[in-house]
Amino acid sequence: MSKWRFWPYSFSKIKQYKTCPRKFYYTHVRKIEVPPPTKFHLEKGDFGHSILEHKIKSDLDRYEINLSEYEEFTYDNAKEIMRVLLDFCSTEEFKRILSSNNSKYTEFFFNLDPNLSPCNKKKKLLAGVIDYLEFDQNKIIIYDWKFGGKNVQTLQKFPQDPLQLRLYGIWALEKYPEYSEVYSGFYFVEHNYCQEEHVFKENKDELKKDINRQILEIEEDYTFEKNESKLCDYCEFKDICVNEN
Repeated sequence: MSKWRFWPYSFSKIKQYKTCPRKFYYTHVRKIEVPPPTKFHLEKGDFGHSILEHKIKSDLDRYEINLSEYEEFTYDNAKEIMRVLLDFCSTEEFKRILSSNNSKYTEFFFNLDPNLSPCNKKKKLLAGVIDYLEFDQNKIIIYDWKFGGKNVQTLQKFPQDPLQLRLYGIWALEKYPEYSEVYSGFYFVEHNYCQEEHVFKENKDELKKDINRQILEIEEDYTFEKNESKLCDYCEFKDICVNEN
């Protein structure tokens, strides 16, 4: 894989380039380390994911809250998230998940090679992890749990880039060719809202071509022009970017 300049790829790496090539340059070419403004949201998401995984596998009655590794996420924050998650556990979809006899997995790691086909770690070009994977009779179901979002209206108005969900679908259809459909979604737990994406066997190859094109665009870029937008005001590289132009 040495011929790939930015190996290995990930959803976040491709998304960052699409948002702003200059930001990608500072992160992956210059490798400038800038501390995040806050760890709270990362710690909140990590805690929420661990709760959902535990609930699917076991029972929350036996879950012990341990915040020793968190710096900003407090016990009061944890209690609030627990309340939200208990509400989510009573939704129809989560009750279906818990009662389903389908094969299901949490924290499922996978790798894709340069042809976007499943492979082992040594041959990977891109790697990812699936929060929830279920094999239904007629389709594969994949969820990426999300924590945050102002409200459903805002989430609908400003949807997430579907690249990650499409890669899930490509991997699943390549790995399990007996299926012809993958239903995936960003599930915003606090709002019980799912941004859905369907990948079918008949459109899989076109999606692969488009994603390969995006990766090649990154590989062939040597200028990394900045993409000026309202997001610049919140970028951790703002001062560096302004001073260098």
